[in-house]
Amino acid sequence: MALKNEQLHTLKDTLLTMKKGLEKKKASEHGTTSDDNQSELSSGIDNHPAEEASNYEEQMKQQTFKQADQERLNEINDSLEQIEKGEYGICVDTGDEISFERLEAVPYAKRTVEAQQAFEENHLSDQTNEQEHEDTISSLADSDTVRHKHTNTTTRLQEEQDAF
Repeated sequence: MALKNEQLHTLKDTLLTMKKGLEKKKASEHGTTSDDNQSELSSGIDNHPAEEASNYEEQMKQQTFKQADQERLNEINDSLEQIEKGEYGICVDTGDEISFERLEAVPYAKRTVEAQQAFEENHLSDQTNEQEHEDTISSLADSDTVRHKHTNTTTRLQEEQDAF
């Protein structure tokens, strides 16, 4: 059952409110945090290494939050475009209608609950396979390096130590 005009209007209003909130947050953060923290880190004046690490960690957290906000803003804008095209509320994977209840909970949802679960399982599986591959390559590289005492890396490290 397609969304009723009243439901569509309610969801559009919710998306516009969310968009306005994210844009306001982005504008208020734009000129403050990164410049101040970066100059403090680069000056190095009386900064304890633990304080620098703490500042760096905080910067990374803020950057992660900003990226998440930007991704959500992109999803909201995509949903608003879909509303204008008359394609909103249709699952991108299955073509099925997304329930009003789901869209009410996550107005920028692109998939039905079932399709989202399948997508996340596939994505998790891909990450697991990628991690297994990286671990295998890492262990092979480590075992090769351990067996050979005269690799380019160990030779250069020895030369640098001898220089001092």
